[in-house]
Amino acid sequence: MKIVILGFGGWLSDPSYGSTSLLLIDEHDGTAILVDPGEGVIRDLHLCGYNDLRRVKAILVTHRHGDHILGLPTLAQWAKVLQHKFTVVGPLDALSSLKVVLEATGVSNYEYYLDLLLVDEVEQVTIGSLRISFLRTLHSVPSLAIRVEDGSGGCLVYSGDTAYTESLEEFARDCKLLLHEVTFLDADSALLKKLGHSTLLDALKVAKGARCSILVPVHLGTYRKEDLVKYVSCIEGLQLVIPEKCLEVEL
Repeated sequence: MKIVILGFGGWLSDPSYGSTSLLLIDEHDGTAILVDPGEGVIRDLHLCGYNDLRRVKAILVTHRHGDHILGLPTLAQWAKVLQHKFTVVGPLDALSSLKVVLEATGVSNYEYYLDLLLVDEVEQVTIGSLRISFLRTLHSVPSLAIRVEDGSGGCLVYSGDTAYTESLEEFARDCKLLLHEVTFLDADSALLKKLGHSTLLDALKVAKGARCSILVPVHLGTYRKEDLVKYVSCIEGLQLVIPEKCLEVEL
């Protein structure tokens, strides 16, 4: 399994970071899964060299905020042109909001090109050889974390947007790679709980508790990604990877 980081910013971050979006590739059969397609995701796919949308079989949406779904109207339009169908997987709140967005942006007859699949934390879906499970997280709207496992022992967890929650440590247990949101470098715990976001220390706590080997911070806020470097000294037995657009991680 290969993971491509198409973007790693939050809704309010350096525009060059792009919205946090991921491309998961099953290297056994070439099947691709797009995760949280924010605005500009088509551009980012082309920038990273993945411009054949017909390889994308499914789109996972963790929640309804714009930086996670606003690429979907354009993806739906491309699906029409290519006569291709995407399965869009997500929680009820996100899929209901997506229908409103598609209608508001004039995307007609989307049901012919987008197959909406409702999931919650007790369900698991299989796409190609990739098994995907879900966990409800602590955000300002209903939101999910995802765990993806391939048939060769590869495993990753993507937190989606969330405040720190111990349940995420168990959910990510023994996965090699954790992609965890780091909206703030530091913030008051009451604010974090209210907004449903995390700091780098929160992400480190989850990664260490889950016994992950690699942590990639994503969904960066208004700070510079270079500011993450000074936290490397906090880490022992864990590889902190500073995110880059088009960064690829092989599992």
